[in-house]
Amino acid sequence: MFGLSTKVKVIDTRDNSVVFSGRVIPITDSMETDGKFIKDVECESAMSYLNDTRTRRYHYQDQTPSQILTDLLTKHNSKVDDIRKIQLGTVEITQSITIDTNYETTLNAIITKLHNILGGDLQVRETAGVLYLDYLQQIGNNNGVQIRLGYNQKRLVKDYDPNDLITTLIPLGYGEGINQLTIKSVNGGLDYLENTTAISKYGTIEGQETNKDIQNANTLKIWGQNLLDQNCQEKVTVKCDMLDLSTLGIDQQLNLGDTANIINSVMDFNVNARVIEKETDLLSSQNPKLTLDTRKNSMSDQITELKQRTASLQNAPQGNTFLNSIPFNGNMDESHSIKIPIWLSPDILYVNRVRLFIESQKFRAYEKGMAGGGGTTTTTGSSSKTTSDSGGQSTQTSSSGGSSTQTSSSAGQSTQTSAAGGDHKHVMFYATSDMSISPVSHSVLTCSDSDGNGIDFNVDAASSAAGKNLYTMGSSGTHSHSVTTPSHTHSVTIPAHTHDVSIPAHSHGMDHTHSISIPDHTHEIQYGIFEDTYPAEVQVKINNTVIPGINLTDGSSLDIEISQYIGEAGQTYTLEITSSQRGRVSGIVDIQAFIQTK
Repeated sequence: MFGLSTKVKVIDTRDNSVVFSGRVIPITDSMETDGKFIKDVECESAMSYLNDTRTRRYHYQDQTPSQILTDLLTKHNSKVDDIRKIQLGTVEITQSITIDTNYETTLNAIITKLHNILGGDLQVRETAGVLYLDYLQQIGNNNGVQIRLGYNQKRLVKDYDPNDLITTLIPLGYGEGINQLTIKSVNGGLDYLENTTAISKYGTIEGQETNKDIQNANTLKIWGQNLLDQNCQEKVTVKCDMLDLSTLGIDQQLNLGDTANIINSVMDFNVNARVIEKETDLLSSQNPKLTLDTRKNSMSDQITELKQRTASLQNAPQGNTFLNSIPFNGNMDESHSIKIPIWLSPDILYVNRVRLFIESQKFRAYEKGMAGGGGTTTTTGSSSKTTSDSGGQSTQTSSSGGSSTQTSSSAGQSTQTSAAGGDHKHVMFYATSDMSISPVSHSVLTCSDSDGNGIDFNVDAASSAAGKNLYTMGSSGTHSHSVTTPSHTHSVTIPAHTHDVSIPAHSHGMDHTHSISIPDHTHEIQYGIFEDTYPAEVQVKINNTVIPGINLTDGSSLDIEISQYIGEAGQTYTLEITSSQRGRVSGIVDIQAFIQTK
């Protein structure tokens, strides 16, 4: 027989069920004075096989117990022989939680990270030679078995302890000081849980429990609620030696997890309690020793939790305050903003605060000038370009109200027009008809002029005039002709009038190019600090969400809290600053967080 390697199995011959399956642990050999050699052997159940392997730093995010146990058992089974392999059996607890393992044994991880947080019962059973791990709401039954004085009760020790009773619990998790995890974020801003039924009976009794293995607020609340439910009633522990009448076919057998009614009239004791430990002597199976409790947790669970938690905390990752400052400055205008990426490490557990300081400054340049290589540049292409268009119209160019205007004047004179040296006469007409005219009457003589135009006039001659010229009166001697012009003026009267110009619809065109020839040359660069305008209508956005209340004037600054926009670890946020005109801003983003060093 060897420790750890020797396997032990106990079978109930009444139904051939496997009552116990496990292995031998350290053996004590002794020799008595009477010459007897004694070997004391202690065994542990197959559940202890899970202590042979250890976890690593695994993170299970919002996973069910079935998912977590499947992964843990798969890793365990990959490291042990077939005898110690355990398969997943029945899982009745379904609530998802977030946990982290940290080099504990696989069993310790299951007890402290699942059982002690979600409650329920764990058991390893053997069926058809295969070991199964069950995670049940509750192991055992209430078959109405009584442990009664004068019937089957042999020895009874009652321990009543109300000192650890609480009706209100403040659960705390990983971290320390202001960075210690609480349930405020998932409990309406309250850091405590309460049982109103217990408060109505006992009043408010506050308790505080810490589990630094828990790094998730939801998981911490579940653990705290389970702990409060266990401790909001008096703790009554009963150690009892009894006679198991089931070996005689009387009563039901009491197994681990079953509930029994313990009655002792002398001690005035009558309580229902659950079997949390059972010690059986195989040579005297009718005399078991029981430990019963009104609460669910067993003493062995509490001892295991204490030992393993101490070992776990030795390897627990420690946290530190994390400070990070991100300075920035730059120019911007209506088309170009300033963008600052802000990355929060996944190792950050809590973001304590994020502050933004920003200052308005003038747009800034540091040089003037440029270099050029010369060349010929066409400033306009060859094309016909309409320079102006008109739709046509009638336009009044001038207007006048009318007037009388004197154009010339003369003082009058006598002018000789011609002179003659003797007699002469002028032919006036040529007679074309001949008629006799009586002396006492007038007749009409028809004549014609030199152009052949007919002219009638009266004559008093009694002679024939046909074919003869008709002359003016003759004059003898030398004579002259004179024209006398009196003093006079000439006037022109202009009535009121306007002048209009009618311009038809038309356009003007231009078809030409301009060329500029620039010879090779350079411009000297002028170095310095040159400032322009301040930014205007400044907006600050985080992931496109505008932060209200930003009001920067020329040269002003602002210091604001932006934690409500930046807080989730493992994320990258974009801080963007915009302006409606050229300007410059300078500032700093200051992050204070609690970071875990893994």
